[in-house]
Amino acid sequence: GGGGGSGGGDGGGSISRSSVGADRAERPVWVHAVHEDRWISFSESSWWCQGKANVGDAKGWLHLPCVSCFTPPGSRQAWRVWDGRAWSAQPSIRCFSRTDAELDEALTPPPALLLEGGRKLHPEAAACLGWYNLVHESPPPSPAVGGGGAGGGAGGGAAGIHKQVNARPVWKHATHEDRYLAFDGVAWLAQERVNLGRADGWLELFDAGCVSPDQSRQVWNASDGKDGWPAQPTITCRRPTDAEVTAEAVAASLLAEEEEASARSARRKAAKKGKKKRGGGAEQPPPPPAPEPAAVPAAAASSSEALAEPDAVCGGSGSGSGGGAGAEAPVPAPGAYVLLHSLVGRPDLNSRRGLVLSYDAKKSRVGVRVDGEAKPLALRVANLEPMPPGPGESGETT
Repeated sequence: GGGGGSGGGDGGGSISRSSVGADRAERPVWVHAVHEDRWISFSESSWWCQGKANVGDAKGWLHLPCVSCFTPPGSRQAWRVWDGRAWSAQPSIRCFSRTDAELDEALTPPPALLLEGGRKLHPEAAACLGWYNLVHESPPPSPAVGGGGAGGGAGGGAAGIHKQVNARPVWKHATHEDRYLAFDGVAWLAQERVNLGRADGWLELFDAGCVSPDQSRQVWNASDGKDGWPAQPTITCRRPTDAEVTAEAVAASLLAEEEEASARSARRKAAKKGKKKRGGGAEQPPPPPAPEPAAVPAAAASSSEALAEPDAVCGGSGSGSGGGAGAEAPVPAPGAYVLLHSLVGRPDLNSRRGLVLSYDAKKSRVGVRVDGEAKPLALRVANLEPMPPGPGESGETT
């Protein structure tokens, strides 16, 4: 069937698979190919489009008054539609028969779809336009290029087992990998993968009666990024022609070749760089300069005060002078005087004297006020050697 205005509900473009039996008036009965609760049967001088529970009764949403026709396509009368209050004639609704080949083609999802048009779209909605490929659970045995036949374009048949969401096929955008065409149970949506099959997307088409969105005559709506869904009558969804399928295949092949050439170039550059490093002949860049020691805050009476960690001023081995290999130097107590030695980053501090202020056991650092330095430094125990205080020095911290 086809046609119909807003009163036609989801009947626009719907298909009924051959008769499945006969009613009590000995007329054939058809069941909807998508909606299993929609049937066409004869009762009381009319053909009815109705629910399964009403088959054979004079109840339904559409009816065709015609006593003489054995099947609905044989009638020249106008279908009537119930709008909730009264019946109104809908001459644009037509019922016609199809061959098995035509029916199989109509019920087979096309391997590719083109979503085009639209005006003043939100950027996310605009990203949903373009070429979509049918998603397969198992890959088709041969490419779909040129498989549409005359007039059929890419819709001549989709090989392999295609993926379904809410009992309908799914298409994936050819360039935007996060854009899909899927059915949410009520409408077709152009949406992100995370919302696949749910009522959340950027473009929507309310037509539950079509097997694929290209069969619909309804108008697409587009999200404005807020709460609005203005109609977009210029948006169309169609099956690409054979020429477009071929052109897309050529473009995809060229893009794949460019990507492969770029990957080969990157691998060659990486290999050359690795050879230079292994050869050792190339001049190596100088090492970065050592950072200057960080100053610590003013001395505090508590030993738990946080101090900076100037690793660059500390020796590398971790063993103090005079200590045996592997032996740990004792931690000087606050108020003790120490002699600095074996400093790498600040060799100018070696042989200077300092006053111990605190010790941070967690960081293994000693806070030392060094002679000639404005602020205390955080040093390793291994770089400090205990020494007695000078004349008149009490050894108490302040």
